Amino acid sequence: MTKISKKFNKFWDVVIVLILICSVGVFAYLSHGFRNDIKSFYVLYGNRLITEDQSGLVLETTNRFDVHYLVSKNKSYDVKIIPNSDCDFSFTVNGEIKKLSLVSDYSKCFDLTLSEKYFVLNVPKDITILQILQKEYSGQTVVLPDNIIYDKEYFQIEITSSDDTIIISFIMYIGVSGVNLDKRNIEF
Repeated sequence: MTKISKKFNKFWDVVIVLILICSVGVFAYLSHGFRNDIKSFYVLYGNRLITEDQSGLVLETTNRFDVHYLVSKNKSYDVKIIPNSDCDFSFTVNGEIKKLSLVSDYSKCFDLTLSEKYFVLNVPKDITILQILQKEYSGQTVVLPDNIIYDKEYFQIEITSSDDTIIISFIMYIGVSGVNLDKRNIEF
């Protein structure tokens, strides 16, 4: 073997090792440190990459979620708004006790628009859990418990493609209703 061919072989050995290292790195990133299976799709919400279940997402008024596929075999998805079983609570409808989790799909209570490559979820700034339940139980009297907490993740976005699902728990937009200042602590 000549000197040039030995250098050429070493070069390709280095390239192959670098490709293997990069492949392992990408796999580790997509599987969250080898803890999860790699999903066939991922979601982009603004600059946020979502490849597994998430919680704590505070929604804006208009929310666009772009759906991207890692594998080209199935390029379709479905989206539903479902109740979060971790935040289930009881309320009354026309005097009858109900639970949030009794309804499996609240999508009709939200402004949800699906497109081929993305979906948009519009949430009015002043929407409340009471208004959502009033939409679900249209024409009936809905009464919430006195101790209801409004800034909880009562609902989740369930995105499904093939056999893979990503669930995003979210808090609806919470505006500031006022600011109280203690005059004794203000210095001029």
